Amino acid sequence: MTKSGSKLSFTPVEQIAYFYADRGITFLVESGSSNKFIVDHSLNELENGLLDPNKFYRINRSFIINLDSLIEMKPFNNGRLALSLNAKSDEAIVVARERVNEFKTWINQ
Repeated sequence: MTKSGSKLSFTPVEQIAYFYADRGITFLVESGSSNKFIVDHSLNELENGLLDPNKFYRINRSFIINLDSLIEMKPFNNGRLALSLNAKSDEAIVVARERVNEFKTWINQ
């Protein structure tokens, strides 16, 4: 469930590109359209039981991505990976250095 003003909406899992947190608020970003909506759960809550761990992965403190939205990954500074998803972001989507090996294993599952 997402919030837009006082309206609550349902977004199918297949339409979710990623979740991100900014200043204590969690947002859902839709695939393709890049529309974003407020979610009433923290990234920790989403990661620990609300999302399918075979489809969603927490790449750093601020982002959880949907595997189906991943288009490309390339090396980034300090051993990290920069990701391209099927939804745009205002900032680079980067896998934390300590999560890179686990992330690559997750992709190849």
